[in-house]
Amino acid sequence: MTINIVDAGGVGRAFCDLLNTRSVQHTRMQIVGGENETETKERGITFNNVSKNLLLGTMNSALHTGDLQLGNFPMRDTLQAELESFEASIGSSGRMSISGGTKEAHADIAMAAAMALWLSDHRTVGAHVFQQQI
Repeated sequence: MTINIVDAGGVGRAFCDLLNTRSVQHTRMQIVGGENETETKERGITFNNVSKNLLLGTMNSALHTGDLQLGNFPMRDTLQAELESFEASIGSSGRMSISGGTKEAHADIAMAAAMALWLSDHRTVGAHVFQQQI
């Protein structure tokens, strides 16, 4: 069984509802501001609210420590360009904000990778991690 993680923000919420009607097991994530992660329930459905800063900071750390390595796959160069495009800034309120993306993409691949990494470290949602040769 494969567990999927889906960005449940915006139109992703309707997509998650569609997955439910098809009995596709998945984890709903809403990417939020701030620095934390929380869980909320709506209509008996759990939403994991995880900050973009936490997602990208965790992935950055894992890449630098070697806990996460980029293999060879067709979109590797695009992912690497997206990762290199991120910039952090501190706003007038003192909060850090991370933005990024390339002229070809909006950092969707990097965010998907960060979400998958988050899920791999959250066994309480019933996930299991496997490796597949690409």
